[in-house]
Amino acid sequence: MEATGFSLWLMPEGEAFARFGDLITRLAGRHATPAFPPHVTLLGGVTAPEPVVVALAARLAQSACCLRLETADLVHSDGYFRAVAVRVKAVPELIDLRARALAALGLEGGPAFEPHVSLLYGQLEAGQRETIVREVGRDFPDLFDVGRLDVYSTAGTVDRWSRAARLPLAERKLT
Repeated sequence: MEATGFSLWLMPEGEAFARFGDLITRLAGRHATPAFPPHVTLLGGVTAPEPVVVALAARLAQSACCLRLETADLVHSDGYFRAVAVRVKAVPELIDLRARALAALGLEGGPAFEPHVSLLYGQLEAGQRETIVREVGRDFPDLFDVGRLDVYSTAGTVDRWSRAARLPLAERKLT
C-alpha cells in the first residue's frame, strides 16, 4: 500500500514511545507487515512542497504546547493504515492543534479527525484482526506525553518513508 505527500505526526515521548514501538515491531514481525514509528497523525496527505510544509509545521510547533494524551480502546478496521489501532481521546487542545494545522496549510474540511496510534498496518481478515485485538488487550500506555511534531515524507510504501523535520513543541509543565 502506498501513501502520498507529507504527514504531520505527534510523537509519544519516553517510555510510551518505547512501549508502542515494541508492540508495533512485535506485531509487524508476527504478521509480516511493515513496522513504523509510533505516532498520532495530526494531518496526512499534504501535497505542498517540502520546504513549505516544514516551515508551516515549524510555526505550528512553536505555537503549540506539549500535550498529555489519554488512550481509549483498541479497535480494528479494514483500512490498511488502521488495521489495529489504539484510539486517543480527542481533547480540546488536540482538536485545536488539528484545526490550526488544516488552516495553516489551507486544507479546511476533509475527513473527520479520529486521533489514534496505529499498531499494525496491513490487509488482514476481520477474524485475524479481532484475534490480535484480544491478544493485545490493554498492553499499551493509558497516558502519554507528546513533545514534538515530526514532518514525515510518506510518499510511496512504508519502507520508503523518512523524517523531513523534527520540531519540538513549545514547552510547558505537563501535569
